[in-house]
Amino acid sequence: MTGPQSARGTRDDREERDAQALAALVSTMAVNGEPHATYHGIIVEESLLESSVLRSVKVLGRERGRDWTLLRVGVAGSALEIVVERIRRNLKTENGVPFYAHFYRLGELIVVFPERIFRMTPSKDTWAPVVSYGKSVGIPLEQLDFMPCRFEDETY
Repeated sequence: MTGPQSARGTRDDREERDAQALAALVSTMAVNGEPHATYHGIIVEESLLESSVLRSVKVLGRERGRDWTLLRVGVAGSALEIVVERIRRNLKTENGVPFYAHFYRLGELIVVFPERIFRMTPSKDTWAPVVSYGKSVGIPLEQLDFMPCRFEDETY
């Protein structure tokens, strides 16, 4: 087969193999092991276009609200870039306002929007660019808190 179908089939096959490899890695990672090896993240479950992207992470906790579910997830450091890209491609935009997810470990904080990725530290002093961007795309300031952003601040 040639043309667009074969190219799409190849990309879909590659993405499925990547998803299977990530799922295998996630199922064996020691989330409570070496802190340098694992990132934690916060994802709004309802923000995802495809829930299958959650096979790329290990769900560590859930917090349910009336209309949403926050997932605290673990990601092996070696898989982080692939997971971030999969999440980025799968984040919804509702009424012109995008959802976001964030990942963190030690002195790193990564905020993922459908169109942009920001890398900073857990210190609020470094958040001005991401807060400015979030407000510019319609996210209320009170929702741009990126908490928790340190392992010791986790509550669920």
